[in-house]
Amino acid sequence: MRQVSERYTRRRQEVALTAGDPGALAARLRFFLPRDLFKVWGPLDELAAVGALPTATTPKVLDLGAGLGTTTLGLSSFTAAAGSAQGLVVHAVDRDRQALSVMKRLLAPPAGPPGLSCAPVTLTTYTNLLEPAHWSESLPDGPYDIIVLGLCLNELLATIPDVPRRVAEGEALLRRLSESLSDDGVMIVIEPALREQARTLAAIRDRLVGGRAPPHVFAPCVGCPTCPMLARQRDWCHEDIPWELPAALAEIAGAAGLRRAGLTYSYLTLHARPRSLAELAVVPAHARRVVSAPLPSKGKLELELCGPEGGTRMMALNRDRRRDPDVLSDLGRGTVLALAPDDIDDSKRGARARLLPGRSPRVLRRP
Repeated sequence: MRQVSERYTRRRQEVALTAGDPGALAARLRFFLPRDLFKVWGPLDELAAVGALPTATTPKVLDLGAGLGTTTLGLSSFTAAAGSAQGLVVHAVDRDRQALSVMKRLLAPPAGPPGLSCAPVTLTTYTNLLEPAHWSESLPDGPYDIIVLGLCLNELLATIPDVPRRVAEGEALLRRLSESLSDDGVMIVIEPALREQARTLAAIRDRLVGGRAPPHVFAPCVGCPTCPMLARQRDWCHEDIPWELPAALAEIAGAAGLRRAGLTYSYLTLHARPRSLAELAVVPAHARRVVSAPLPSKGKLELELCGPEGGTRMMALNRDRRRDPDVLSDLGRGTVLALAPDDIDDSKRGARARLLPGRSPRVLRRP
């Protein structure tokens, strides 16, 4: 487990060695698959919250870098739980024949591993070296209602050492893939919650945002013209959702020195239509997303927010929190708020805004 984790974090040049390695395959199947499959639920739930999921009765899905089928399993289980479709038609692409073989068995009727309720999946697999330059020639025909890239975009770009070129190639790839989306199709890119990979994804997002043609940036952003987390090299935007591993997985994680709790990832959701998670707010310009944990310091509690004006640090003074000590303290990363101008005083502190006494941001969605 530890060796596989280190390949995906500290020794990324060895990621290709996991393909065809029986030990790595077993580790992925036993631990990483059941842990990671729920990561796609967050982006899907955000789409559902504003009625932006594709409307097809049986959505057609393209799963790139499908591996063992982790992201498809997450999509299938979400579909079953939400009742959002009758089933899925999935075209899965990966270079690892053994992994795709396991995926076929996992998704054979009834779909999903024991204990996980999944919508029916009609699966076709394609063994492909995942060379983006050749995808237009080798990928099955669309249009697709859903395209997912689960923890694989960084692998496709890993051989490009130059960061600006890596970002440009990532942008070109997502634009090319978006041409295969249906009229109300969506693309979900899930990446590790690591600084380099998350910052690359944010930089790609900046190149896509504000365009008149698809793909349109749906989430995690709620209107920022540029990602405020790119301003300092030490920052990056990611989710850290409170989540306890099942006892069996927690035991494995503990033995391997891995995290026992929390679901961490970075992501980007794109839409064929000009939709946005900011639609959660009655006035979309008032939407803000929490991009930090609560930050206590002497005399105050602060949160980093992003929104239409860019990055903002909102503070609540301790003396103002006496009536409601939980103000701001219960708002985790990924929470979407509605913050009206009369809730804050930002007249003196520029990018810092003080939450006025007696005011509390309206929570639109918690992760």
